[in-house]
Formats: sequence, structure tokens, C-alpha cells
Amino acid sequence: MDQSLSSHGPDAGLLNNKLRPETDGSTFVCATEADDGAALTMQVLKLLSGGEPAGFNDLRYWDPARGLYWFVNSGALAPYFAEGSHESLRGSWSERQTYMYFHEGGGTCSMVVRKPGVVTWARFSYRDRQLYLCAGRGVTDVPSAEQWRERSSRCSPDWPHWYLKLCGRIEWYVNSNHPMTVCGDYLAELKALAEELGIPFECYDHCSPADLN
Repeated sequence: MDQSLSSHGPDAGLLNNKLRPETDGSTFVCATEADDGAALTMQVLKLLSGGEPAGFNDLRYWDPARGLYWFVNSGALAPYFAEGSHESLRGSWSERQTYMYFHEGGGTCSMVVRKPGVVTWARFSYRDRQLYLCAGRGVTDVPSAEQWRERSSRCSPDWPHWYLKLCGRIEWYVNSNHPMTVCGDYLAELKALAEELGIPFECYDHCSPADLN
């Protein structure tokens, strides 16, 4: 397993990106508030997806009427998630970090995730001193510019935003405020990994991603 680190500022998002200054064409797992479970989850999602970027997110708000979740963070999302490109940073930008949280300033790697398709979220965590893995799936909800302005006004508009329709109500179960994400369906692989490791696996899906469309 290669290295990972916890950091603040724009480097967190850019290190998770294949396209970055002095890149070697690979991603480097990095997040703003990663604990051991979060870093392990990001690294696992990166490896299962063949080296694609993994996202570190805060679970903030949800809209049960529309089945929408707000995943945001202070800069750990790779610019790749904006439009799904490894060749361009288009769709991402730098925002000055909120002074209340980051007195020294610096930029947030910000964006609105508009890469459509299936998403897998996962999290290694602990319960009763036992490591376990929970996971589920969803699809990206691609907002219009007007929808993004309305939604983000209630949730850190300077940070990257990922709106998701999930296959289950994860706030009822997940033992963390920080779910990790990767594009694609890796639920079966995560379950097989948990079985190989001999740890419990919990899936919170109540439908398939196809049922959300």
C-alpha cells in the first residue's frame, strides 16, 4: 500500500488528481481530516478502481423528499470529479479558504461535480473495538447553475459540492460524518474484500442505482 496523508489547502484535491504539477500520472491519497479508517477507505477505493481518484466528503444535508444528499469538503475532491477528465482541470477553481476554519488562508480546490453515473461510497470504521466495512451506491445528481446556487447557499458555497441520490438512507446507519466515494460500482468487490479480511460488511442499499433513474 502506498502512502497517504492528511493536509489542508488546494494540494489535498490536486494530489488526488492524475493531472497536477509534476505528476507521474497517478493519484496520491490525501484528505483534509483523514483518520486511519478514512485513509484506508480511500486507498482501497483507489486500488479497486484501477487508480482512479477517491473522494473524501463531509455528509452535511439531505433532502428526503427528493432523495438528495449533499457531500461537501474543504478541498479534498480531485478536479477530475468536476467533469470526469484526466486531461483538463476544467470545471474546478480555487476559492479562498473560509477564515473561520483556516486563519492562514490558502485556496480550496472547489467545483460542482457534474460527472454523471454510478457512484460507490464506503467507509472502514470501528464498532465495539471491531473494524468493519460499510458501503452503498448511488448516482450523481447533476444540477443546473441555478440549482447549484440555491443548494450551495445553504452549505459552504466556497467548497466543492457533490449532489447524490443514494440507494439507502445512510444517515440512519453510518458511523461517521465522512463517507468516501469513487465513480463506478464496486459494491461486490468491497464485500469480497471484507470477507477476505474476515471483518463484518454492511450494505445500506435498499434499491439498485438503476432504480434511481
